Amino acid sequence: MLFVIKHKYIPLHILLCYLWIYSCPVSAQPHWQQESYISSSFLEIALKHEYPSNKKSNFSRWKRPLKIFIKSELGSADLQRRLYSVQAAHLQSITGHPIYFVESEAQANVIVVFTSAANMKADILKHIKIKNLDEILKTAFCLANYQINSKQEIIGGLIVIPVDKTRQDGRLVECVVEELTQLMGLPNDSELVYPSIFNDRSIDSYLTGLDYLLLKIAYHPKLKPGMTDSQVRVQLPAILKQLRSHNEIKQAQQRVLHNSMKSWVGE
Repeated sequence: MLFVIKHKYIPLHILLCYLWIYSCPVSAQPHWQQESYISSSFLEIALKHEYPSNKKSNFSRWKRPLKIFIKSELGSADLQRRLYSVQAAHLQSITGHPIYFVESEAQANVIVVFTSAANMKADILKHIKIKNLDEILKTAFCLANYQINSKQEIIGGLIVIPVDKTRQDGRLVECVVEELTQLMGLPNDSELVYPSIFNDRSIDSYLTGLDYLLLKIAYHPKLKPGMTDSQVRVQLPAILKQLRSHNEIKQAQQRVLHNSMKSWVGE
């Protein structure tokens, strides 16, 4: 089964709206640190898919290590490898799930293609067939998809980034961060979840404290690939209790910065 994830254009008026939201007074406990909000956010991002339809499905995540091959057709191959090395190390440190880089496409289960906007469609079609691809590419900055097996384990992935288009709009790093993170098993985008890189209307270009918690939950041992929405719901209270006891929720915004892309670029 194939799931597609894309990166969208954010209109200026929506950015201004989010600037207003972020300027509001901060309460003692931010809304995103409330357990009910974390739970609903996880169900929204992990149990729904933007494509082919935004409907509930079983929980999916990797069981095997990710083995990434970078295919550079445009831009600096060294920089692209470095960007993905930083993001992969960050995700591995949060989830505990192994991520490696390999030297050939044959060894990989995740292929990352850096290409041009003009060649983006052709590069996608070399690897996968996607329904309504032309329509998707009208608004997509970059695109990712993953495949799952009958056990709902993620077994492969593809990321395609148009270097010229993303650099022109200052969003190359943002695409690197979001697409690999979503490939971990958090495929949906939702305006209901913020602050988060999974919100197309958000101004966030790097992982937030809420994103950190969603990744922690996704790779918690109490969750298994194939779980239904109701089965995940049953486990969430115990998972959140454990996260709170370890100060993961309270310290999420500080901990997400450790070895992060945001720290690496110096922002």
